[in-house]
Amino acid sequence: GGGGDPTGLEMGATGRTAGAGLADSGAVGGADNRSQRGAPNGVPWGAVVADVLGVVGAQTLFVVLVALVVRSGPARPTLLSAALGTVALGLPAALLGTLAGRHRLRTAWRTLPVMLRSSMLCGAGAFASLIAIAAFGVALVLAATLPEVAGAERSLDVGVLGGIGLAATQLALVPNLMLWGLAYALGPGFRTGPGLVRVDTVYPADLPDLPVLAALPPNALPRPGWLVLALVPIVAGIVLVAMVNRATAGSRSRDRLATVLVAGVTCGLLTGLAIQASIGRVGGVDSDYGPTAGWVCGLIAGGEVAAVGLLLLGGIDLAARRAERPFLAEDAEPSFWRRRMPLLGSGLSARPSRRSQ
Repeated sequence: GGGGDPTGLEMGATGRTAGAGLADSGAVGGADNRSQRGAPNGVPWGAVVADVLGVVGAQTLFVVLVALVVRSGPARPTLLSAALGTVALGLPAALLGTLAGRHRLRTAWRTLPVMLRSSMLCGAGAFASLIAIAAFGVALVLAATLPEVAGAERSLDVGVLGGIGLAATQLALVPNLMLWGLAYALGPGFRTGPGLVRVDTVYPADLPDLPVLAALPPNALPRPGWLVLALVPIVAGIVLVAMVNRATAGSRSRDRLATVLVAGVTCGLLTGLAIQASIGRVGGVDSDYGPTAGWVCGLIAGGEVAAVGLLLLGGIDLAARRAERPFLAEDAEPSFWRRRMPLLGSGLSARPSRRSQ
């Protein structure tokens, strides 16, 4: 019983140790592989750029070919304008589509700085609020002028099929009307061919046979209505401040104000691009229909929204700092001018009383 084989025991222990080592290395290797599989890969920007250029190039070529085919009679589209418009609208759409198709949209978004991401989201929210206010205003105007619109539609007498096509055309024009209403609220107004519709003046013109255009204002807006239009950038600025205040809670006041500035620039760019896209020609009229200049509307929208946001957020941060400031003894001392100026009736109290004498 006592004469065991020490060599066999040592070999068994060595085998168990080697097996445990192999198991540990396998576990570590499996964990490394899992971590590598779970880690997000980078964005293949070279392949993304190639896909975007291919898609935008094909779209631009197709639009230019269509513009060449339809160049006859009064319909003569401008080739340069068609190509530039296709590139301007196709680039962001193709970029988003390519990143989403490769499942790298969230990864590319997270590569941007946090401040830039917050500013872009807040600027997009302010732009969405401007569009919502403009849509609400256009809906009110259409509801108020519904008899005129219905009368203009009855006067055309286009039949059932023509009525369906006319309704589809007017529905396609509604987004343009919302952007025209936004340009009207911002101040520059919009053109109706040779005419002009602005807050302070309206130049009538011959409009196309679209009943929805009967809702356009025939006269200048009264002065009290100007105050209502002034609320449009104020409401958008309040929305911007609410989003920035929530997104940058706990940050320094300097960073918060910088976020408001970049968000205002984003809102102005989106507004300018959208309004510029709503400008075009109708029929054989040489003049354009739509806002006078998209970049002017974008500059006004971004500047006013940013100014309102800076004032509100600066006031919020100043009030927060004053509330967090500890009370000091000198805060209870009277001011310099109050120490220099005697109180009312102090001279009378300083005179000696005759009765005491």
